[in-house]
Amino acid sequence: MEWILITLAAGLLLLILEVFVPSGGILGIIAAILFVVSVALGYMQSSLTGSVMLLTLGILLPIVSAIAVHYWPRTPTGKHFFPNHPTKEELNPSVPHQNRMNDLLEVEGRAVTPLRPSGVCVFNDVRVDTITEGMMLEAGDKVRVIRIHGSQVVVRKIEDTSHELNSSTAEIEPSFDLPPTEQEQP
Repeated sequence: MEWILITLAAGLLLLILEVFVPSGGILGIIAAILFVVSVALGYMQSSLTGSVMLLTLGILLPIVSAIAVHYWPRTPTGKHFFPNHPTKEELNPSVPHQNRMNDLLEVEGRAVTPLRPSGVCVFNDVRVDTITEGMMLEAGDKVRVIRIHGSQVVVRKIEDTSHELNSSTAEIEPSFDLPPTEQEQP
């Protein structure tokens, strides 16, 4: 009777080790062989002992497997397969991210890469992936955030109005230097 219990206990122990120690299934195969040996030894002693061993194995095997699988994600091997549980911010990432994005609305910045129509812009020393309304912009162009749609930051080129005003007023300004008249000519 003692060999029957030893093989059953060894099989259960190896089954638990299979979950916690990466063996490529070798420990699980040895555990299954030990289970078969324990039931066979039980039937060799008597049919009642073999039936009790089979029933015991039928009850203990699912319980031990469920406990081992429950604790498996906490093991080094399990942590490799299952990433850390997400935080509340990660479960609903749009809330803090959207708040940061909303702070960019109407902020002026500069295109770091060509926007064809998407690219990277810098706003307050922060690089942000942006998209235009369809136009293509060159790196270095001044842009303003006009809309935030989900995680998309939509920008529009800021026309350099100070230069345009100076050049347009220069064309319109009357010239006070009149050409010399015939009387003034020598």
